[in-house]
Amino acid sequence: MDLKNLSFGLALTGLGIVGLTTQAQAYEFNFLGSSNDTYNFEFVTNGANDIIQKDDVLSISGFTGISDIQLTRYIDDVAGVLPATDAFTTTSYTSDTAIFTAVANLDNITRDVRYQTFSITAAGVPSGFVNPNFGGNPLNPTPVPEPLTVLGTLAALGFGSRCQKEFAKKQSANSEDA
Repeated sequence: MDLKNLSFGLALTGLGIVGLTTQAQAYEFNFLGSSNDTYNFEFVTNGANDIIQKDDVLSISGFTGISDIQLTRYIDDVAGVLPATDAFTTTSYTSDTAIFTAVANLDNITRDVRYQTFSITAAGVPSGFVNPNFGGNPLNPTPVPEPLTVLGTLAALGFGSRCQKEFAKKQSANSEDA
């Protein structure tokens, strides 16, 4: 038995199987930012493999104290991405989960599609992550920085910058003394 030919044949078979299988769905769910306790997200489908059927549900959990959910227009135009407005509707929400529903079939689209902005007003995101689920399939958890974390980071950057300037002044004074 020739191990070299056998391993080469197995490698080709494996590559053939990988090449013939359909691509996994690659829906994207991204955090866009927050203001006044409203967290904004975008939902993007990547080409023909990401299909949306009428009545597919996008549920987003991980919040505390949801008080409102809305759909707004997308924030920015992205080159090569088709913006789709009015593709989803707000359905319902509980204190920790927001639910949006697709209003039409969106398939046979070969370009990436960016949908409305999903806006959720809530007291916070205690774990720092929200968990989107689309059509019964969990998507990757989405990191959401708390506003206090953002403010703390900005304060630390400002403090570090000021310390750096003071250090530079002391270094320059020491070099003049020498």
